[in-house]
Amino acid sequence: MPELSGAMLVSLIPDIGLMILAFVLLALALTKNDKLFTHLDWITAAGFTLIALLAFIFGRPGDQPQLLWGGMIRIDRIGFIFSLLVLVGGALTAIFAGTDTTVGKKPEFYLLLTLASIGLSMMGTSANLIMLYLAIETAATPLYVLAGIKYREEWSVESGIKYFLFGGISSAIMLYGFSLLYGFAGTTRIYGLLDAMQANQTPTAAIVLASFMVLAGFTFKISAFPFHFWAPDVYQGSPTPVAGFLSTVSKTAGFVALIRVLVNVFGVENSNVWMIVLAVLSVASMFIGNLLAIPQKNLKRMIAYSSIAQAGYILVGVASGTEFGFTGAVYYLVAYLVTNLAVF
Repeated sequence: MPELSGAMLVSLIPDIGLMILAFVLLALALTKNDKLFTHLDWITAAGFTLIALLAFIFGRPGDQPQLLWGGMIRIDRIGFIFSLLVLVGGALTAIFAGTDTTVGKKPEFYLLLTLASIGLSMMGTSANLIMLYLAIETAATPLYVLAGIKYREEWSVESGIKYFLFGGISSAIMLYGFSLLYGFAGTTRIYGLLDAMQANQTPTAAIVLASFMVLAGFTFKISAFPFHFWAPDVYQGSPTPVAGFLSTVSKTAGFVALIRVLVNVFGVENSNVWMIVLAVLSVASMFIGNLLAIPQKNLKRMIAYSSIAQAGYILVGVASGTEFGFTGAVYYLVAYLVTNLAVF
């Protein structure tokens, strides 16, 4: 039992570290020290960096994946890599935010950024539909506020409201799809859910209905066709660091969760139909994203449409339904996170 307890605690180093950092930022915010607020960007970035180093030193997974915390969390190399990417992306976003005159000295900005990062980190390691949905909502709620944090500017308020409304609808659709899957399988564990549905002889039409509801929620999270329409308005109205965080870290975590669900719940590797559906979404995202980026006169709107096209490029690897394709998508996501943050 002591070894198991140690493994369970080590598996949550990023999440526990971010919670501690959130409490530290909250305490600093209560001091109301303007001189201290000018250094919040570097304090937050240092916290993210320290957590990433601790996770890299003590939290590296073994060769064999582990299911911990009652099967709610899966510790493997992919989840570990993306937890580190969330931490790196959060640190870079905090540094970028320090150069923004409107949010750079707001302690609530860095607190919400940290809370959103907790949810995004959990998305990469969730092995249960309940945990996955809680992680998605933990990340989404602070991001709704961050999108409209410039409350004195009409564009920012509008982007926050739009993101909240569209996000709430997509989350409700996804949750309904998750509830159907639970009803079909009798379990919420992602690993083994497909076998349970097959053992219960679930009708194909019912699985198709649930799968499209779940896919609708994920296409919103990764801003892919056909639920991409929120991105240009939200990116334009959001503070530049928030737009960069949404287009990179948030999208990356969404793709990790999507790949886990597609492979382990819907068996995309053994389904030609799923490959065709994903290929269509990929082509449509690339076509619409690149085509509508051409006439844009606002730089952030142009990058938003580019982000939609990038989702299509990443879906190419997912649509292949092979381990090689998934690996290619992972490598692309790593490069995309670094380069797109640099653009913002």
